Amino acid sequence: MTTTSVTPSAARPRTAADLLVACLEAEGCELVFSVPGEETMGILDALSRSSSIRHVTTRHEQGAAFMADVYGRLTGRCAVAMSTLGPGATNLLTGIADAYLDRAPMVAITGQAGSDKLHKEAHQVVDIVRMFEPVTKWNTRVERVDAIPEIVRKAFRVATLEKPGPTHLELPENLAAMEPESGDATQPLPPTLAYFPEPTDQAIEHAARLISTSERPLILAGVTIPFELGLDGHSDADIVCHAMTDAVLGAAGAGDIGRLFPDTDPQWKGADSVQLLKGAVAQVQGAGYRVSNVDVTVIAQKPKLLPYLDRMRENLAAALGVDAGAVSVKGKTNEGVDSLGRGESMACHAVALLVSQDPRTPGL
Repeated sequence: MTTTSVTPSAARPRTAADLLVACLEAEGCELVFSVPGEETMGILDALSRSSSIRHVTTRHEQGAAFMADVYGRLTGRCAVAMSTLGPGATNLLTGIADAYLDRAPMVAITGQAGSDKLHKEAHQVVDIVRMFEPVTKWNTRVERVDAIPEIVRKAFRVATLEKPGPTHLELPENLAAMEPESGDATQPLPPTLAYFPEPTDQAIEHAARLISTSERPLILAGVTIPFELGLDGHSDADIVCHAMTDAVLGAAGAGDIGRLFPDTDPQWKGADSVQLLKGAVAQVQGAGYRVSNVDVTVIAQKPKLLPYLDRMRENLAAALGVDAGAVSVKGKTNEGVDSLGRGESMACHAVALLVSQDPRTPGL
């Protein structure tokens, strides 16, 4: 009788793709949307072993980018949209541009031909980094495996800082299969808190003077904002609460703010719009729905809204009965165009996601 001994195979080496996925896990990334391709196979293989990141296969790269865009708008957190090189990356571009214009945080990852082939004008090779530059806050190509933790940390941090928006990193196919230059010493960087600017004491005193002398204060999401002009309206003219009220009612097919709180009714003269929003929420709850996530964009040339966004989020969350993490509020200008750009008016866009409280009924 003969016996045969089996020698265990060597442990699988850790590649740049494995390191990239570990960095995504450290960032708390939950979703990666992509159309699989040859140049991203290493990353997809690493994702298949992740217990905390879900990969969603889409039919088109543009859909992947829009999914990450809307996820960022509704949650304020980054999802990842991923594509392969060439036409995969160009398809991704439309959704990334939309996220850039909507100030939605997201991270795009693209594969690329091997770095040893880029100078040869190989098949489907385009300069993705330069192509994405106008519609991203920051983007780069990975040229050293050891740099991946710093690149991923910067991509997520820059994407979520004010003003939020998309970032992008490109990983060539040959680098994705390489081991880190420093071996196991190269590890993901832990996320850090993002700090936002705070007003000076002088600015606060100036704000108090403006409020005290204002005939009609500027109120947005229940926050009184120091400014020499206020908005004209039947109630307190809080356009954020008005837009949010319309979004909530519209999502439930329950009409709009004008039907529920008509400006011909004297009882709503000078009304607190936060209370109007609460009334709309109560109506949709009575219809069997609850608010899940909302996204608000305020378009105003001035004043600067950044110092007030957190308080606006908190007020909206309280009125909607949701956690502040489910509320996204951002401000943008109209780049000097029309009455909005001249500072003669303001506008607000709001999106609401409602969820049925009846498990037999789909969400809205």
